[in-house]
Amino acid sequence: MPVIETIINLTIYFILYLYHIRGATLIAVFLLLLIFYILYGIYTKNHTTIPCMIATIPERLLVRDRKNAVYARITQYRELSVRPRL
Repeated sequence: MPVIETIINLTIYFILYLYHIRGATLIAVFLLLLIFYILYGIYTKNHTTIPCMIATIPERLLVRDRKNAVYARITQYRELSVRPRL
């Protein structure tokens, strides 16, 4: 655990140093940390990581499309049921 605390302390110091030097390098460091976080999540098999969330986006969109199609069909049937019969 002390190794992790040392890495965190060095990272915080490095970020604060970059904040005073240049902002663009700070963005690059944040992107690098994001990549390390993703790799850590994959290594520990943590399924709540960013890649898993990104991978489920198409499934969520398809579910929404199916629900919209069902609602459209229901409204169509309602309109047909309201019409007077001959």
